[in-house]
Amino acid sequence: MEKSFPGGENKLIHGTYCGGWMWRRVSDLLEKQGHKVFSPTLTGLGERSHLLSRDIHLDTHITEVVYLVPADNFPAFKTGYNAP
Repeated sequence: MEKSFPGGENKLIHGTYCGGWMWRRVSDLLEKQGHKVFSPTLTGLGERSHLLSRDIHLDTHITEVVYLVPADNFPAFKTGYNAP
């Protein structure tokens, strides 16, 4: 049976200069415990860097993240990190 935190699928969002791939180890651990995980790469970053243009900025990334959070009153969980 798949598990997840309240709100369904666990969404892990990367920081600047990274991509969804940076969460691979964490995703693997969560999935082994039966959790459902999604770690997308934001537009213009990581393996999607070919989409970078002057039209891609912080508001673009905010919009992408907002669309990932369901509008069904479940809490959203944030995971943070500090790059060296």
